[in-house]
Amino acid sequence: MPFLDLDGETRELAPETTVGSGAQAAWRIPGKDLGARHFTINLEGSGGARIVPATDQNIVVVNSQQVPPSGATLSAGDIVCAGGAKFVYLANQNDARPASNQAARGDWYLVEPASRQAFHLKKRAVHVGRDVSGIVIRDPQVSRHHADIRAEAGGYAIYTSGASGTLFNGDKLGAPRFFNEGDQVRFGSTTLKFTQTLPAGAKVVEPTEAPEDDLTRRSTIMHQEAIQTGEVPTFSSKKGIHPLLIAALVIAVGVALFFFLR
Repeated sequence: MPFLDLDGETRELAPETTVGSGAQAAWRIPGKDLGARHFTINLEGSGGARIVPATDQNIVVVNSQQVPPSGATLSAGDIVCAGGAKFVYLANQNDARPASNQAARGDWYLVEPASRQAFHLKKRAVHVGRDVSGIVIRDPQVSRHHADIRAEAGGYAIYTSGASGTLFNGDKLGAPRFFNEGDQVRFGSTTLKFTQTLPAGAKVVEPTEAPEDDLTRRSTIMHQEAIQTGEVPTFSSKKGIHPLLIAALVIAVGVALFFFLR
């Protein structure tokens, strides 16, 4: 029976094991920035296993490659990263844990070739947009708050939020995507390259970190709530019944009962 190891804690995998931070996860892991149900590992009859993200909004990375919504096959020794957690998939509990082959988190940049600006990615979360505290792009085609760059799964991922659209390696971005060396992201008419190699004459810019507020976390919180409860959260502007109306109703009922019982 295969196992999953996290920081020296080893769990034997059931035929279907869900990992996440919520109450419905078979392996509940708080404090690692995981979704309520982040991913599931299904054991296959041939002795293999398949890992599947709970939704296309959950970033799961195996050996530095993002797992597609359809899932990916796991092999012994594979390194699985999600949120702030790094797991090792083991065929047997006593197998040696391999050294991490995840790319280093430090010294990654988003480089704009025309201006040679290199935005240094070392914060936990950075906003991108026309009017943000982070990576500012002065482009009328870019939304005021266009996207977020977040440190997770052993690297960096991009979450789009603007109505103007974002291209990731030429494809329109819908679900979050995990960056690899050389990936290009386009906001309006501005293209940025994700890289660890600074071009000659590059000017390094240190973006400010996005605050831990509802703007950064709102979509994640709503998504996790939907998974935990099975319902999509809604917002209502209806107000409660006014106290005077309640009092009037009580008096009316009392008067009606008085005359009825006489």
